[in-house]
Amino acid sequence: MRLIPVTLLIFFVWAVPALADDTPPSNTTNALSSNQFWVAVLGAIVPLATYLINHYGPQTSEKVKALVLVVVTAIVGGVYTAISTGNFAFDTPTLQIVGTAVVAALVAHKVLWLPSTVSILLGGGSNKPGQVPDDAPPTPPQGPPPTAV
Repeated sequence: MRLIPVTLLIFFVWAVPALADDTPPSNTTNALSSNQFWVAVLGAIVPLATYLINHYGPQTSEKVKALVLVVVTAIVGGVYTAISTGNFAFDTPTLQIVGTAVVAALVAHKVLWLPSTVSILLGGGSNKPGQVPDDAPPTPPQGPPPTAV
C-alpha cells in the first residue's frame, strides 16, 4: 500500500515536464488540457497547506476542516484561472478548472497524503484533546438528579 504514494510522487517528479509540453505530437490525445493538468498539480499540493491551517485551529470539527479544504482549493483554482487566461468569469472553462482542482485535492488527500502520514506530520488530524467527535452521542447533563415533587 505504501508503493502507491511513492509511485505517484515519481510520476509528478519525472513525468510532469513531459506532460506539460503544450505541443504534443499530432497522433496523441491528452486527457486534460495543459491548464487543467497544472491546476490538478496545484490542487494536489493545497491539502498540505490546509493541514497546517488545521493544526492551528484544532477546535474545529472534521466537517469544517473538509469545507476549508474545498474552499481553499476552489480559491486556488480560481486564482490560477485568472492568471493563466487573463480574465476571470463564471463560465464553463473556469468551472471546469476549479472543479478539477477540487477533485485533485480530495483525491490527493485520500490517496496520497493520508496513507503516507504526511498529513499527520504537518498537523492534520490534530484535534484538541477531549474534543467530542462529530458522530458521538450527546452527553447527558451533569449535576444532581432531579427530585420528584
